[in-house]
Amino acid sequence: MYSNPNAFPKAADLVNAIATIVINNNSADNPLVGSVYHPDPLYILPQLTGLTAVKVHLNPTLERMTIKNIKLTLPSCTGAQTILFDAWASQAANGKMYIVPHKAPI
Repeated sequence: MYSNPNAFPKAADLVNAIATIVINNNSADNPLVGSVYHPDPLYILPQLTGLTAVKVHLNPTLERMTIKNIKLTLPSCTGAQTILFDAWASQAANGKMYIVPHKAPI
């Protein structure tokens, strides 16, 4: 986990990340996969090509967003692997987070 779980991760926190995905325009019906990590422009996003974001309105107050075509290259290993991820969201200009499932397994 990064050093300050009450704030967005910065470049130093993401240095060992296999992937970082940014979703822009998440309030729109057609969100976009972003190419800039806005909370810390010093962090260069790994280039994940071919990603698309699809939003489905489940009811008037609930949406599901799916990122398609995620392909990850894992380090050399033997046996089964557990992939952990952190997901966070913020719509605040100050970057304060509202949701942080900590190291959820896939």
